Amino acid sequence: MNHLQNDTTQIDFLITSFFNLFTNKNDASPDLENIYNLFIPEGIIIKKNGIG
Repeated sequence: MNHLQNDTTQIDFLITSFFNLFTNKNDASPDLENIYNLFIPEGIIIKKNGIG
Protein backbone atom coordinates (compact mmCIF):
# COMPACT_ATOMS: atom_id res chain seq x y z
CA MET A 1 0.00 0.00 0.00
CA ASN A 2 1.49 3.33 -0.96
CA HIS A 3 1.55 6.45 1.24
CA LEU A 4 -1.51 8.06 -0.38
CA GLN A 5 -3.60 4.89 -0.05
CA ASN A 6 -2.58 4.58 3.60
CA ASP A 7 -3.58 8.21 4.31
CA THR A 8 -6.91 7.72 2.54
CA THR A 9 -7.58 4.55 4.53
CA GLN A 10 -6.86 6.33 7.81
CA ILE A 11 -9.03 9.33 6.90
CA ASP A 12 -11.90 7.03 5.87
CA PHE A 13 -11.58 5.22 9.19
CA LEU A 14 -11.71 8.48 11.17
CA ILE A 15 -14.74 9.78 9.26
CA THR A 16 -16.62 6.51 9.68
CA SER A 17 -15.72 6.36 13.37
CA PHE A 18 -16.87 9.96 13.89
CA PHE A 19 -20.29 9.41 12.34
CA ASN A 20 -20.68 6.10 14.18
CA LEU A 21 -20.43 8.05 17.45
CA PHE A 22 -23.86 9.53 16.81
CA THR A 23 -25.70 6.77 14.95
CA ASN A 24 -28.86 5.26 16.34
CA LYS A 25 -29.81 3.08 13.37
CA ASN A 26 -31.16 -0.38 14.14
CA ASP A 27 -32.05 0.90 17.64
CA ALA A 28 -28.36 1.19 18.57
CA SER A 29 -27.36 3.64 21.27
CA PRO A 30 -24.83 6.28 20.22
CA ASP A 31 -21.30 5.34 21.31
CA LEU A 32 -20.42 8.67 22.88
CA GLU A 33 -17.71 7.16 25.11
CA ASN A 34 -15.61 6.52 22.01
CA ILE A 35 -15.43 10.27 21.45
CA TYR A 36 -12.45 10.35 23.82
CA ASN A 37 -10.54 8.04 21.48
CA LEU A 38 -11.05 10.29 18.45
CA PHE A 39 -10.47 13.79 19.82
CA ILE A 40 -7.90 15.68 21.80
CA PRO A 41 -9.19 16.90 25.20
CA GLU A 42 -9.63 20.43 23.82
CA GLY A 43 -11.76 19.23 20.89
CA ILE A 44 -15.15 20.87 20.42
CA ILE A 45 -18.10 19.51 18.44
CA ILE A 46 -20.70 22.07 17.42
CA LYS A 47 -24.11 21.66 15.86
CA LYS A 48 -24.63 23.65 12.69
CA ASN A 49 -27.90 23.67 10.85
CA GLY A 50 -29.42 25.78 8.10
CA ILE A 51 -31.32 28.04 10.50
CA GLY A 52 -29.83 31.43 11.30
